[in-house]
Amino acid sequence: TNVSKFLYLTSEASTTGEWYRATTADPAAAVKVTIEAVDGVTDAFRITYTVSGTKYYLEAYERSAGSGSIRVVTTATEGLYYTWDDTYKTAIVTAGENKYFLGTYNTFETISCSNYTYLAQGNFVLQFTDPATAPSGAPSTGNSGNSGNSGNTGNSGNSGNSGSSDVSNAAATISFADKANRTVFTTEQQVWVQNGITVTNDKAESTSNVADYADPARFYKSGSLTVQYNGMTKIVFECAYEDKLLVSDGDIAGATFTTDGLYVTVTFSSAVDTFTIAKLAQQARVKNIWVFTA
Repeated sequence: TNVSKFLYLTSEASTTGEWYRATTADPAAAVKVTIEAVDGVTDAFRITYTVSGTKYYLEAYERSAGSGSIRVVTTATEGLYYTWDDTYKTAIVTAGENKYFLGTYNTFETISCSNYTYLAQGNFVLQFTDPATAPSGAPSTGNSGNSGNSGNTGNSGNSGNSGSSDVSNAAATISFADKANRTVFTTEQQVWVQNGITVTNDKAESTSNVADYADPARFYKSGSLTVQYNGMTKIVFECAYEDKLLVSDGDIAGATFTTDGLYVTVTFSSAVDTFTIAKLAQQARVKNIWVFTA
């Protein structure tokens, strides 16, 4: 990964949210996964592991059209299974017209589920450490001492990763993966709160009502956006599309905008508790926000 280490799957959910799974750099602390064939479906398989005598299935699924998520269940979902993708050398799930994979990206140390289209950007993908327990055609990471642990390693397309802003030292983060963090929603305003961060989007001068969306959140052109957190020196916005980046309609005193792929960074000349874009120059679609303090 971009943190220069192998990451192995654990049995725990990540503290960043239930749609992420925690990892470890210690193979001895990882779970041992096995591949289970699916009756009646050629080359299909499920990913399982056992903890304290209970067998669990690691499933990737479609949470909403075009958006995937990850879950752990004790009973496999009928019709939901992985197949092997030879192009990117990883396990994928097909749901309707969309495909999803398990992996990670940037400097994250969690396993999550992403749309297949992100693979072209060089995301890190789920791999298997032991060919004896891996799907047919799966490459091994070569760690024969820890049979079956699933880890994330960079694929050959990583040089094309869209955006590489370092968020490892952030003071806090807020996710727009679903609407769980949204505390207020009307046609005039939406408010999101997580980890001490408050994000407020007002209709303001927009000709459109506030949008009822998550994964990503939508902030319409000419609306306003405010981020509140004590002592912010920098904010990083992860956007979903290069044509839907966060852009202010006009300069903001004491704030400098820089863009790195899908990441928009706002750096402040001195620490602030509140940052407001009074008027967005275009619609922005935001997946995550990180705030930094001195």
